[in-house]
Amino acid sequence: MKKALSILSQILFCLLLFGLPLFMDTKISSTFGVSKTTLLRAISLLIASLWIIRLTYFKEKFVRTSLDIPILAYLSCTILSTIFGRSPILSFFGSYERQEGLTTLINYLFLFYAIINLLEKEATKRIINVVVLAGVLSAGLGITQHYEMNILHLEWGGFSKDRVVSTFGNPVFFGAYTIMTLPLALTLFVLAKRGWLVLLYGISFFIITLGFIFANTRACYVGLFFEAVLVLVISLLFLRKNLPIKRLAILFLIVIIPFLWYNLRGGGTSVVERFTEVSAKKTEEGQRFKGSFGARLMMWKTGITMVKDNPILGVGPEAIGITYPYYLYQNYTRDFPFEYEDRLHNEIFDTSVTRGLLGFFAYYCLIFAFFIFSIKRIIKVGFPEKVALLGISASCLGYLVQNLFSFGLSSISSLFWVMMGLSFLYIKPKAKSVSAKRYGLLLLLVPIAVLGILIKNTYSADIAFRKNEYEKAIKLNPFCRDYRENYGIYLVERGKNEGGIWPDKIIEEMSKATKLFPNDGILLSILGMGYEMKGQIDKALPIYEESVRINPYMGNTYNNLGAIYANKGMYKEAADAFLRGLKGFPEDERLFLNAKQLGSILLDKGKEKEAEKVFTEMDELCTNFELLLALHKELSHRYWMNRKKEGFVKHTKKIISLDPKNFEAYRNLGFFYSLEKKNKSALFYLNKAQDLRPDDEMKKIIDQLKKR
Repeated sequence: MKKALSILSQILFCLLLFGLPLFMDTKISSTFGVSKTTLLRAISLLIASLWIIRLTYFKEKFVRTSLDIPILAYLSCTILSTIFGRSPILSFFGSYERQEGLTTLINYLFLFYAIINLLEKEATKRIINVVVLAGVLSAGLGITQHYEMNILHLEWGGFSKDRVVSTFGNPVFFGAYTIMTLPLALTLFVLAKRGWLVLLYGISFFIITLGFIFANTRACYVGLFFEAVLVLVISLLFLRKNLPIKRLAILFLIVIIPFLWYNLRGGGTSVVERFTEVSAKKTEEGQRFKGSFGARLMMWKTGITMVKDNPILGVGPEAIGITYPYYLYQNYTRDFPFEYEDRLHNEIFDTSVTRGLLGFFAYYCLIFAFFIFSIKRIIKVGFPEKVALLGISASCLGYLVQNLFSFGLSSISSLFWVMMGLSFLYIKPKAKSVSAKRYGLLLLLVPIAVLGILIKNTYSADIAFRKNEYEKAIKLNPFCRDYRENYGIYLVERGKNEGGIWPDKIIEEMSKATKLFPNDGILLSILGMGYEMKGQIDKALPIYEESVRINPYMGNTYNNLGAIYANKGMYKEAADAFLRGLKGFPEDERLFLNAKQLGSILLDKGKEKEAEKVFTEMDELCTNFELLLALHKELSHRYWMNRKKEGFVKHTKKIISLDPKNFEAYRNLGFFYSLEKKNKSALFYLNKAQDLRPDDEMKKIIDQLKKR
């Protein structure tokens, strides 16, 4: 019976590692997220069931590892961060697309210990073979995408032939998976003893390499480089006498051909060009960092502020999405591209921000301890084990390095934890089992069955969500924040179009949502809309203010706030609301026009100083040239008609600063200064106008001014 349970455990691990990278379901809304996480959790429950059955009939010691203390420390920090973080339920279950909450971390740790306790060293080769097979198949699909062949007739969306996504939905995640499988394929290639196996594993390595190349991800090139350094150093120190040098030389000579072809052929596919973007950070004007690297710099700069404000336990797992906007709003400058993110694209910052410095220290102690263990074992074991451990260590290192510019998901993070577990099988003593009949343990199968039902419900919920059946989706999975947000947006649309019961429905549903997910600016904003539609303005106002305090990047909420303040006659507050919105959305026309209208109202009321303050801030915040030019033309004309000399000159000169070839602005200033008997200034502007558009009448005026 024990042997049968062991075989079943191996089969389940193989199914998990084969299915995770390849499985996706176009029938659900989250094709690449919920599908893979559901598979992870479902198979993990089956493995847990087998473990319980095994413990029921066989008394075995729990296998300990040298990572137990750092793992316990890291888990403890994550639990505390979840409890005391910004949104405990979000941190516990994870966000909709990423699914990287506390439950998923527990799942990873379970796999780590399950593989150590349920499998023996002999299973490692089978596991590695399955991972390499999955890598070959996913890379093969990526290759077909590069050549624009949708052979599976998938309808989940398009892909770029120069940066393929395979079954991962994003080239970054696909690239990460390839660099994790490449060292494992190389391990099998080196250890193969039969000629056909050498050929098979060599072809596998080549196919995965092509997938890596077509993913075309800079972070993964960096990860691959560090993998190569590790493999080279360890090989020179401990393996060089036994390595099949000729075989390896032939393989690398073959593999280098597509590397050179893809990166030297031009056409925007060269990773060298993409790295050049990183080194040439600023634009020609020297004002802005470029591209995704510039955006990452802004994220990391913001991350430092987040750590300073939340140093001990952080904001909680998966809580960056609801917290980041507040800090970005405080830190953002136009030197950087703008990106609104729920990850900081760097595991050091992600860990520090979500779990605090305690969690960061615990996590990297864990990583350090793992590599110390791996190097010690490589030194002590025989050649085949050295090669296998080196392949596993390189796979883990590649994952960690590329995560310094990205982040993990279940499809790749699971493999990382499984690989760490596999490495400990090389020191695991043969298990000594004693027959036992502890039938009480079988009761643990009941909560596992309940969890299985819940997992099925979450999957069914996403099917309903794809069909816009929001109430059904929320009933099946009440702890998904995104379902509630989308339902709220749907209710708002119904409320705007139909009125009636819909405002009450918005208030009811969003009140529940904000209790489940506190500190969420978007959900609060939708709740405020419900109160506003119902006419309860005094309730809507503080909710709106709180929502934009938490998340300042909500243009419509600022417009609603400004309108409420204006209707109350609180024009200063109204203008301030529109300007706060314009800071976050410097191109937004509606916010700009609303702020301009408030400035005009202040002018109508004789509050020129306050109005000019509004216009000056609009100048500083707005980046829309056409809107600014139209504003100053209108103000120039208005001040001229009202005989406001100072205002006329100020805004006409602003027109010239925005549009140095504006004939009318030069002409109008010239005429104005001539009437003011300021001949020198009049001649300057009229000559400029004459240069732009020669005119006989103007020339006569210029000549007359010269004679004065």
